[in-house]
Amino acid sequence: MEEFFLAMKLVFSVAVVGILSWILSVYGNLWHESQRVRKRLQMQGLHHPPSFLHGNLPDMQRIQSQAKAASTCNSNHSDQFLAHDYTTTLFPYFEHWRKQYGTLLLLLIY
Repeated sequence: MEEFFLAMKLVFSVAVVGILSWILSVYGNLWHESQRVRKRLQMQGLHHPPSFLHGNLPDMQRIQSQAKAASTCNSNHSDQFLAHDYTTTLFPYFEHWRKQYGTLLLLLIY
């Protein structure tokens, strides 16, 4: 009977160690992968740290407010060219990112 309890303790210990090592390896792989992706993005010129809850919404709002301020300053000119390109009006951050990072980034977004 004593040998049975010893065998059960051994099996339980091996199972606990196995589960803990699996959890640590999964966490390590996920962390390592995210660090690798972050390093590659930094090598390409994207140095802004991501925000967990907000993403890039503050940047998008800042770019929209700058575009709105620029459009109100330019609206006083009557000789301004009228274009029917609504995407730069509605999504000025796409235009900003295209100028900053190139067209390849926009292909990755879509």
